[in-house]
Amino acid sequence: MRTNLTIERIDEKTSKAGRKYNSIVTSQGTMTCFEKPILDKISESIGKSVDVEFTERNGFKNITEFFGDSKPVVEKVIEAPKTLHDKNITILMSYVKDLVISGKVELKDYEETCLRLVKVYKTLSDI
Repeated sequence: MRTNLTIERIDEKTSKAGRKYNSIVTSQGTMTCFEKPILDKISESIGKSVDVEFTERNGFKNITEFFGDSKPVVEKVIEAPKTLHDKNITILMSYVKDLVISGKVELKDYEETCLRLVKVYKTLSDI
């Protein structure tokens, strides 16, 4: 299962059979990793948010792949309109939203429809 987690620390432990292994404390609980190249990458990422793949068997989670630092999610910020022109564009976008809600425009076409209406509006306002 692929997931995003934070690596908190790595503890070296010894099993009941006397074998040494690494216990990786993460934001999603304790996990293990038995592959040295992956463990090296994990140890370089202590304190960081990373994407990993792990398997779970008999209550134990084992990291099997390391995808690296996770990218922060950037959300679009919509600013309030500053001019009448911007306000009219906002009204057009709201109109398209109403068309989506009514089922006259599909959600997947929302952005394209907004852009087309804005182009038409700009063309007409330049006349």
